[in-house]
Amino acid sequence: MSGRGVSRRTVLLTALGGGTAAVAGAIGVAALAAPRPPRAPQVRWSAPFGAADEPVGAWAADDTTLYACRDEGVVRALDAATGAVRWTAATNAWYLVPSDRLLVFAHAEAVGALDTTTGRPVWEMPRASSVNHAIGAGQGTVVAVAQEGAPTDPLGFPMKVVALDAATGARLWSSEQYEFVGTLRVVAGAGAAFYCQDERLVARELRTGEVRWTAPVVGMNAEVLGAGEDVVVVRDSGVVVIDAATGRRCWGANWQVSSVAFVGGLLVAQTIVGTSRARLSAVHGVDPLTGTLAWTVPPSGEPASTAVSTDECVYLSVSGGPMCAYATATGELLWSRDGGTPVAARGRDVYLLAGGELQAITSP
Repeated sequence: MSGRGVSRRTVLLTALGGGTAAVAGAIGVAALAAPRPPRAPQVRWSAPFGAADEPVGAWAADDTTLYACRDEGVVRALDAATGAVRWTAATNAWYLVPSDRLLVFAHAEAVGALDTTTGRPVWEMPRASSVNHAIGAGQGTVVAVAQEGAPTDPLGFPMKVVALDAATGARLWSSEQYEFVGTLRVVAGAGAAFYCQDERLVARELRTGEVRWTAPVVGMNAEVLGAGEDVVVVRDSGVVVIDAATGRRCWGANWQVSSVAFVGGLLVAQTIVGTSRARLSAVHGVDPLTGTLAWTVPPSGEPASTAVSTDECVYLSVSGGPMCAYATATGELLWSRDGGTPVAARGRDVYLLAGGELQAITSP
């Protein structure tokens, strides 16, 4: 996700007990919403895609193609303009990341890459089942977690962070073995790989594995959540923003963050409020350097899925309620429609599941 508009390298770190720091204007900006939301644009194309509208599986989009894998062991590439299937590949995928002319995929047993033009396998690295299967890609490098080696503790998991050349799958470097009973997750951004280990956030240069810096975190469950060109996100019970070049803390807030995106020069953070019986979702657009709140969409119901964001639009859906599109820059409600769950977006194009169909809409 793009970090354009960010003037300094920044890291967003969530740490247990990370109390509120200066989040200028955080609550004083009212949510922007039209009393009568404009109707959604017409569906450009639709295709049957199973009976359920839950966004299970893996989804990703680039300028010309939508990629999807819905738990049936097949990755599909659909033409973004028409919805026609360009190719299928017989592999499972829990994560899909377009990277140059490759589609990087990952599941419990392997990390690999497919040719985006043909779907042909390019390379694959087998791995034993690990606690977290997420991957990151940047600067021609793929980073992942692998379960390798023999544990020294009978209750431990021999985990390593590994970096692979995106074009060939050749291993570039591996971290030290880490027997962690919680969640180890790595992301790529700002020219580095970021992960939490032994109550520290570690930043390593993507291509060489050289340690750029480490910074303390509080709690064993701090987890890297996502990264853009200049930022990385970790979550636990609050959020703390740290300079990516130096590891210096910038600001923090007590938010229960479920997802983040760095788009249009803002940090778009989806937060969960309420209790386990009534989980509501609020979304904030925040200046990533200062924590100043630009806009917020208040809770309107239980989220049907993770927010889907681009530099132009943020798409949200509520269980049993509407799907809405908001302007990334201002939080202004652009349009709303009855039902639909967004799964991927690129520019002003959004792809959603509705009524057993996969549909494509272009925002005006």
